[in-house]
Amino acid sequence: MDTNTLLIGVAIVLLGATIQGTIGFGLALTAVPLMSIMVSPKLVVPTLMLIGTLSSLYLTYQSRRSIDIKRIWPLILGGVAGIPIGTLLLLRLDENVLRLYVGVVVSVFAVLML
Repeated sequence: MDTNTLLIGVAIVLLGATIQGTIGFGLALTAVPLMSIMVSPKLVVPTLMLIGTLSSLYLTYQSRRSIDIKRIWPLILGGVAGIPIGTLLLLRLDENVLRLYVGVVVSVFAVLML
């Protein structure tokens, strides 16, 4: 990876982090599609999952007293169920198919959130 790609990647992550800090979500929604244009989704997805997980762990620790575990339990279960499926898709699918899949999923959920 050359220096320009790295700097653009950092700028994209900062943009996604700014959006997430402002509205509460958006790091992966912003960064994965944009970075997948330049770098393989097989590198982008795990990297951003790690960044998002670390960020969420920090936020969870900071707000631990106000978390109602009963309300977030479905999210935890969904994440645990989705991790093996997502890992399998990431390992088995071609990079271009992954790019297409990311584009379709982001587009569908962007429309649904309108």
